[in-house]
Order: sequence, then C-alpha cells, then structure tokens
Amino acid sequence: MKQSKKLTHGYSKPLSKERMVKYDPENAQAWAVIMDKIRQEYAAGSTQLSIAKKLGVTKVAVSRWLSEDRGGERTTFGDMLRYAKALHIPYAELMGVPHSIPPLEITCFDKALATVLKQASEDADLSVSNLAKKTGLTESQISNIFTAQTPITGAALHNICSAVEVGASILFKKADKLIQTETK
Repeated sequence: MKQSKKLTHGYSKPLSKERMVKYDPENAQAWAVIMDKIRQEYAAGSTQLSIAKKLGVTKVAVSRWLSEDRGGERTTFGDMLRYAKALHIPYAELMGVPHSIPPLEITCFDKALATVLKQASEDADLSVSNLAKKTGLTESQISNIFTAQTPITGAALHNICSAVEVGASILFKKADKLIQTETK
C-alpha cells in the first residue's frame, strides 16, 4: 500500500515522483498552439524571462518547455486558457476550430441597396475615389458594395450615408420600392 501525504483541504495524494497522466487530445491541441506561439515569440527576440513574466510562470518553466518540448501534459486547461489570453491566442485557434466564417448570402435587398447606394453617391457627385477618401473604405470595398459582391456592414453603411448626406432609412425605403417595382 502506497503512503499518502495529507494535503490541505483534507485531500490525499500518493507519494510518488511521477504522476500518471492520461493523454487528452484537446489539451494536447491547445498546448501545441501555445508552444507554437511561445516559440514564435522566443524566435522574434523575446527572452525566456519576458515570456515567463507574461505567462506568470518561472523562467525555468519556459526554459524546460522550450528545450524539452514538454509541459502540457501536466498543465491544467485553466492555466492554458490563461496562457492563451496572455499570448493573445483566440479561443477558436486554441481549440483548433476553423475561424473562418462562411460568406453571407447576397439577398435581393442587398442588391437593391447596392443600386440605391451607388445612385446616391452619383447624385452627390462623389466618385468611388472621392467616396473612399470620405468614408475611410477602400475603392475596392466600395466597388464590391456597389456591385453587390459583398453585403454592406453597418459601419460602412453609416460612413457612406454620412458622405452622401442621406439617412439610411431613406435608402432602405428606396431599396424596398426598387424590389417591389422589379417583382411586378
């Protein structure tokens, strides 16, 4: 029978030098992402000490992780989340989830709104180039919006409406009328 050492809170832990750790693929995935980021920072000139301070661990721990490529098998997932946050790793990347969002479908309303926006900019005597300067959008983004290649974001709509000096609600009504006219 193994001897146990009494820990705080009344829990016992077997006295052994090595704990058996069950392999966890999710932990392994997360640890691999964290180690990649640590290696990138180290290769970019960060010191082991600066990395350790950022993560709230010792320099010895960072040194061991880098030299032995170990550490994740005993690191709690909570600690990994803390490290990921300190290293600015998005949760989706940590979990290996694809972080690309499928493109939004272009609707009839998007197409009508694109036509109305283009007309409003022409009525305001604004070229795509001038509109780009006034809105902070690129000419490519504006062209894609005007040709309904890309659905417009709220921020882009606000910027374009401000530049052409027409309220969004007026443009929405015009787009609705255009759809009704086309469906008759």
